[in-house]
Amino acid sequence: MIASGDDLFSKDILNRIVINPLNRASLFFDNMPKNFQSKLSDDKKTISIEFPSINVVDSCRQFIGQGIINSIQVQTYPAKTLVTIMLKDKRGYNAVLLPYSKSVMIEVFNWNDLTPAEDKYRTALLAYEDGIYQESLNELVESIKSGNTNALAFAGFISLKLGQIYSAKNFLKLAISKNTDIYDAHAALYHAYMISDSIAEAESHLNTFKNITGVASIGTFEIDLSIPLDTVLFAFSESVVAGIDLSVITPLDSTSFSEANADTTAPLGDLTSEMSDTPFLTKYFLETLVFIAFAVLVMLMFFYFRWRTAQQEIISRQKGARFSDDLKEAKVNLKPKQVTDIYAESEKFANPVTLPVVSAEEEAQQVMVKDIEQILKESDQKSEIKSQSKVSLKPIKKIEKSSNPKVELAMHLIEEQRKIKTSQIDNLKIEDLPDESGKLNDIAKKFGIEKGGLETKQAIERLLKDEKYFERISKKFQNQNNNEQ
Repeated sequence: MIASGDDLFSKDILNRIVINPLNRASLFFDNMPKNFQSKLSDDKKTISIEFPSINVVDSCRQFIGQGIINSIQVQTYPAKTLVTIMLKDKRGYNAVLLPYSKSVMIEVFNWNDLTPAEDKYRTALLAYEDGIYQESLNELVESIKSGNTNALAFAGFISLKLGQIYSAKNFLKLAISKNTDIYDAHAALYHAYMISDSIAEAESHLNTFKNITGVASIGTFEIDLSIPLDTVLFAFSESVVAGIDLSVITPLDSTSFSEANADTTAPLGDLTSEMSDTPFLTKYFLETLVFIAFAVLVMLMFFYFRWRTAQQEIISRQKGARFSDDLKEAKVNLKPKQVTDIYAESEKFANPVTLPVVSAEEEAQQVMVKDIEQILKESDQKSEIKSQSKVSLKPIKKIEKSSNPKVELAMHLIEEQRKIKTSQIDNLKIEDLPDESGKLNDIAKKFGIEKGGLETKQAIERLLKDEKYFERISKKFQNQNNNEQ
């Protein structure tokens, strides 16, 4: 017995689920499970696959399909792990181990729409699942003759497992040339070339396998080499391949559909994409993303407000330090005279002069007193002029009497007119004099006297009636006389 594989003792972990094409689900493991059991529900719409207890990454807990496969759910129990595949319609299925990619391939199909080649292929896979390899190989050869491409890959697997290296190479090379989408064919051909010591060819197919599948290391595949190779086995594979009409085998293409993919509704894609690259994320994964985003947002807000508070404290300290520096500089540069001027200026604003509030009545009385004072002052000036004129008038009169009698007559008439005006003013009653300036002017014109005389009479009469202000004026004049003496 000979085994190929890099990781024989790694822990069994379901780490990836791929639906491609849409009627095929592939479950990828870190290490190939030793065994599993599968069954179809009575309504033909649910496939249950039970593994021994294995670990499952969170991204594989729930997976959504777009074709005949509706969804895939993975549940773990203490002694087992259950994978449930829910279909949109009634279907049959095959569940096959692919040891090189360490995966389980589950393909669903419609029994009622199978072609003869597809029918032989599905029957061969059922025998392959049960380990009936020779019967499976016979059915695969019939399917190959009817034009099924993927049957070539499984014929190569069985030939390699049975130690028929030459036959395996023939089947696998033909499968790859027809673009099989069973990508373990590249790893199997790598294995066959390694046994034949064709290192360069082996490395080429290994790199192709890793690039297509994304599998870092190939799994274990046991080969029985106890039976020596003979011409009979070689002749069998040669005759089978030689007897196949290659024109009936339609090459598979990632951009087209084949009969084997009757349930697909979209072109074949690239198998190397990870679960995280699919457009459907599990509910748990979404919830985790939301929680992480919320936590990051809360942290950002916390650090932002903390930074803002620190900045405000720094600004406050800078303002205080700047004020202290400015104050120190002002103390150094300020001169004593500037201090005195500033203090005197501030005293003006600190102790403003309050003006007494004067009522309208008092203001009118003050105006009247000022008018009376002005009138009395003018009267004093006139009396002084008269006294002066009396002193110098005697010689003038003597001159006038001796010089011109007409001048003396004119002076007499002027004196008589003055007496008449004085009499008229004295005869007027204060009640007859109006307060309005215009009417007072009319009365003055009517009697042929000056308006100022009427205003003086009004002021004197009002002053005589107001004893309080009369007393104040008297005291004021007494004080002035005392000061002059």
